[in-house]
This record gives sequence, structure tokens and C-alpha cells, in this order.
Amino acid sequence: MTGCNDELWRHYAEALLDAPGWPAPIALARERSADERAFLRALLPTPHFAVITAANPRGVRRDEAENAEAHRRFLATLAARGHAHVRCDGRSADGSHVEIGCAVSLSLAEALALAAELSQLAIYWLDGERVSLVAVEPAR
Repeated sequence: MTGCNDELWRHYAEALLDAPGWPAPIALARERSADERAFLRALLPTPHFAVITAANPRGVRRDEAENAEAHRRFLATLAARGHAHVRCDGRSADGSHVEIGCAVSLSLAEALALAAELSQLAIYWLDGERVSLVAVEPAR
């Protein structure tokens, strides 16, 4: 895991995925129900996608205004590149920490490259059945 300590990685692995309009948050640390898998597969045109945020690059907390501006630029990038996406936030189980993000219809390689551009440490990868936490190599 490049740039990511064990405690931070544990927090990522314990996160919930959630967004306005979702029936319930999706817990990453447990197996998804058939209804959850069907819901996730129907979110975007492809059954596989990544959840990416522009918030808190390199795992360093930034203030709300900085994260909001980073998210605005992220949305502009997605639109300019024509990537299908929907809102999808990552949050702690107790709700004390939320990072606004997007589920983006990309290949895994494209998702990792985009996350590296945003200086992110990890993404969530959904392949239609499983959710995986994937480390991001820094952009060169």
C-alpha cells in the first residue's frame, strides 16, 4: 500500500458507501445481499465501476471548502471526459466522517489512473458481485 498506513487502510475497509436516494448504505466489510448486488449493478451502464473521491488527497484532511472545490473540479473532469457517473459517498460507520465522491463507469486501470491524478491513496472497485479496496500508485 503506497502512502497508506495500516490504521487508515482499516478505516477505508470499514467504510460504508452511501448516496442520496439509495435504499441503505452498503457495508464493505460484509457480503452484499442479492438486492444490494442488483442495486449496484443497475447504477451505471457497466456492471463494473470504481468509487472515487477528490477529497483529502494523500489521506490528509482538508477543510470543507477545499474538498467542495476539489469535488467540483472532479465533476468537471468527469463531464469533460464523458464518463458516466453517479454520486456515491464513502463514510465511516458512525457517520463522523464523510467524503463525497462518485461511482464512475471506468475500467480498473482507468479508475486507478484517475485516482492517481487526484492524489488518492485507494479506490473501491465493484465488479458486479464484489467490492474491493484497491491501492493507488502515485502519479509519475
